[in-house]
Amino acid sequence: MKSSGCIVIVLVLILGTAGCRKSGEGPVSEAGSYAVSDKKTKGPLEVTLSLDKKEVTLADTFEAVLSMKIKRGYTLSVNEDVLLGNEEFIVRDLKEKSEADTESRHITKIYTIEPNFTGKLTIPSLTVSFRKEQGEDEKYTVVTEPLSVTAVSYTHLTL
Repeated sequence: MKSSGCIVIVLVLILGTAGCRKSGEGPVSEAGSYAVSDKKTKGPLEVTLSLDKKEVTLADTFEAVLSMKIKRGYTLSVNEDVLLGNEEFIVRDLKEKSEADTESRHITKIYTIEPNFTGKLTIPSLTVSFRKEQGEDEKYTVVTEPLSVTAVSYTHLTL
């Protein structure tokens, strides 16, 4: 009987720590502080690419968040092929939300990503293109910097 009680305690400790994150490994607050981030601005467009973790295990996922804010009167497009056809990882889910006010639109795309192997994984540069809705045909682009995350085959279990 004593051994089954020990097993229950060990399981509670393991399960209780399974959802814990290391310091600096994810969003610090709901306001959007991320582990790794790159912000670019060009004319009416502001683009931020962020990762919620610097290190993950093979069995874990992480989020790449693409946030775009553009003034009204412009259209935009994103080249997502570099994410969706990548050999280093699999995009398991994509959520998109859009908000607007009288001056601008804010579009957020959240990619849930799972690594395919261990080592340094690179989220490639994303290209966001924009142009005026009416009149001018010239297209402008903003390119994010590549961001890295490290995938490991084990977890650091701290009791």
